[in-house]
Amino acid sequence: MKKIKLAVCLTVICVSFAAAQIIQIKTLPLVSADQFSVIPSSRDGMGDVSIALPDILQDVFINPAKMELDSFRLFFTAPKRYSWSNSQEEMFRYVPESQWGIVKTENRSHILTVPMGGLYVNKLLYFGAALSWQWLSSNSSEEQNFAAENMPLSALFGVRLPGTSINIGVGANYTRIRGIDGVDRLYPGEFNLKQKGEAKALRAGLSFPFFGTRFNVLGMQHWFKAEQRTENTFNRDQNNGRLIQTDVIKNFTENLTVGILFTGNWKKHPKIPDYPVMGIPRDPGTTSAFNVGFGLKWIQDKTTFALDMIYQPIDTKTWVEAEAGDVLWDGRIIHKGDITMRNNYTFRNKMIRAGVEMAVNKNIILRTGASSCFYEYDYYQHNIIGQTQQIIKPERVWNETVLTGGISFTTGQITLQYSINALLGQGLVERQMFFWEDMIMDAAAFTDFLIPPTGMVEIFPVVYTIQQLSLMVSL
Repeated sequence: MKKIKLAVCLTVICVSFAAAQIIQIKTLPLVSADQFSVIPSSRDGMGDVSIALPDILQDVFINPAKMELDSFRLFFTAPKRYSWSNSQEEMFRYVPESQWGIVKTENRSHILTVPMGGLYVNKLLYFGAALSWQWLSSNSSEEQNFAAENMPLSALFGVRLPGTSINIGVGANYTRIRGIDGVDRLYPGEFNLKQKGEAKALRAGLSFPFFGTRFNVLGMQHWFKAEQRTENTFNRDQNNGRLIQTDVIKNFTENLTVGILFTGNWKKHPKIPDYPVMGIPRDPGTTSAFNVGFGLKWIQDKTTFALDMIYQPIDTKTWVEAEAGDVLWDGRIIHKGDITMRNNYTFRNKMIRAGVEMAVNKNIILRTGASSCFYEYDYYQHNIIGQTQQIIKPERVWNETVLTGGISFTTGQITLQYSINALLGQGLVERQMFFWEDMIMDAAAFTDFLIPPTGMVEIFPVVYTIQQLSLMVSL
């Protein structure tokens, strides 16, 4: 009767396809990247610093009111490649011979995304769109290979009120999903995995000046739903939420710019897959997540320095609902649908991001940076059936670091830009289990997990590499 809730936050990854303003939830250091973030940005090579550092292309796809230029046309394509690989030796036992053995597993994944899009801006209105093709390939030495294609689409439209500097913009995102990186690892021993789903978002933004300060406001509603089928399993995954984000930008001097950011993200998880890798029931959950950040940008001669500091409080509640009625040993009656266990996670995450940009000459710009996220949370569990309560501070408190670099070359109206990011300090999660009759070993799984910190898991390191080559033509 006692089952521990596992909420898989794949939906968080799926809906954040314009940029990573949607707040991700993690209770284990599991490798993940936003595979649907396809719009190129110079900040990718600067540790993803963004609060006080503007980007003329990516900003307007995040908040469709963020457009400061009067006349501008830009066309772009930006192939992007995600990749990771892992090789480990694992110990297991044969039954009934009770002999120990070693098996070597190899896992790897590649994602190639090719977006094409453009922006058109004049004095009173602007619009833009981007269409992408994405190919996912995941290989394992133990399981069947998995391949899929996805198609993200983004569009925006904005108006600048005549005689003012006030912008109003709306945007929409849609992604046809046939494969999410890592989901195949959640079905050990299963074959012919088929994924089918979609992610949608509607955005509305407002940008206006106020006594030398720029205020930007964004409201967003997002939805995600998907089906996952194998020869023996059928799962549904559903997530929806809303987000409000505001940032204030102030130019104190010609060299110094300061920004303040606030984000509120509220999510509901009506359907959570019952993945065989953990044997977890589908139960609902809710999340309230916030970002409070401070950023600055300093320009000195040909060098630009930018810094972000963010505090991220998050409260997530999940619960287990009885799958059938039952009578307990003490005479208590449990009806179908009754809550039998509650889990509460309280996060206090911190992030710091820093980047440097140096103009070598009028054509070449070099960029480098780094970011680090420090995860910390408390876990409270109320077992209603067992009439017990416990508060746990997990042994694994961790940080994740991203090292970045980039270079851009501009000649005339053409800009060629390359960036590379290396995600460190994360890994694949493995559960070491013995072989019993009619049982198989759990396979490696990686994605964002919300799992109580009482399970036995091992984290094996991997380096997640993201490379993007962008071609932009302005007219």
